[in-house]
Amino acid sequence: MSGLGLVADVGTVISPQNQGALGVADRVAGISNGLLITGDLILDGLPGIGEVALAATGAYLALDWTYQHWTPFRDVANDVGHATVRAADDVGHATVKAADEVGHAADSAWRKVTSFENTLASVGSLF
Repeated sequence: MSGLGLVADVGTVISPQNQGALGVADRVAGISNGLLITGDLILDGLPGIGEVALAATGAYLALDWTYQHWTPFRDVANDVGHATVRAADDVGHATVKAADEVGHAADSAWRKVTSFENTLASVGSLF
């Protein structure tokens, strides 16, 4: 199976499914996966070397292929991605709103403190 994985990785490096930045990501994942397969074959006597990274790059390439070739998966992935972006935007807007409210409260408190100091100074100047 490792040999087939290496052949698939070479194919990904030569002709990635995506263009532009995603094509570069595909090539990097293909190269990384190929190097990890080769390293795993060489260091087979040392269990645990590269298995996690190998699984991650393999999963990326498999899911990328599935996204490119199976419309129901692509539709669900797009919906999940859009929902994630909307949720992140909502959290970001709520955080900004909370920070604005804290800023306004701090500004109001500062104005009250400085106003009180000015009042004391004014009263003190009367004596």
